[in-house]
Amino acid sequence: MQGGVNPYLKLDYYENLLGYIKAHFPTIQIDAFSPVEVWNIARIMKMPLAEVLHALHAAGMDGLPAAGAEILDNRTRNKIAPHKGTWESWIEAERLAQREGMTTSATMVFGFDEALEERVLHLLRLRDLQDESLATTATASPASSAGAISRTTRRWAVCARRAMNTCGWWRWAG
Repeated sequence: MQGGVNPYLKLDYYENLLGYIKAHFPTIQIDAFSPVEVWNIARIMKMPLAEVLHALHAAGMDGLPAAGAEILDNRTRNKIAPHKGTWESWIEAERLAQREGMTTSATMVFGFDEALEERVLHLLRLRDLQDESLATTATASPASSAGAISRTTRRWAVCARRAMNTCGWWRWAG
């Protein structure tokens, strides 16, 4: 559920909306409000993002959807979506939602004349965030398969990093 960036709606509006939905549909999983939207709520309320996410979670929000990731590189983001914040702010919202116990997801929108290196960098940044999340999961539940998943996907990330090092992309990415 997403509603865009409203410059006038305060946190209580979203808390009441989530509470209403959960009261009438208690079994529904609510993945709501993009990283850009929750940052907007934090800005309006002059609150830290972690506190906003905690309040939304307590009100019934179960997850943070993937919206607004586009390409997780500021060169392309500034060109195609200059008002959606930096890739760092998008990742931070996802990270804080995960720490709050919410589910998160991610997408990639490509075809905006971004470089192949930016696509790979997008995936690596998501991979690094996933490593953080899986490490937390593995620590909390030693019997989980998170470690095996992490090892498999880490191999992919190492291969991607080697490919980027071969083409010398780091000089370009600065």
